[in-house]
Amino acid sequence: PSSVMTKLLEILSTLQEGVKGVTIASVFYVGKEGVLVDQWKALLRCLNKGGKGDVFAQKVAAACLTKILVTACPSQRTASVAVDGGKARPIQYASAIEPLEAITAWIVSQLKNTSGTLVAICTPAP
Repeated sequence: PSSVMTKLLEILSTLQEGVKGVTIASVFYVGKEGVLVDQWKALLRCLNKGGKGDVFAQKVAAACLTKILVTACPSQRTASVAVDGGKARPIQYASAIEPLEAITAWIVSQLKNTSGTLVAICTPAP
């Protein structure tokens, strides 16, 4: 699973920059309204292994999910419009609220983790 997650993160990093009009928004937010596709749930399942999963895969899944979800945030819309070549792609922020709450709760739970083994996966690398 780690190699698949790493490849997904590489793809998302490329899409974040925009390649020939293809962006995270155009891949993960579909339809006229720009609704988030349900595939984010697989990434969240990877995180919710209760400390029993592959820590590296969890770290990469968290980074992937964050890249996908941050795209919907209103504060990021001007950046994504610039990447899309000035065309405003509709993204329904409401469709990303539930997963944003889920990843935020997961990050908080990791920061509260008394063992401290997973805290490093919640903190961004420099």
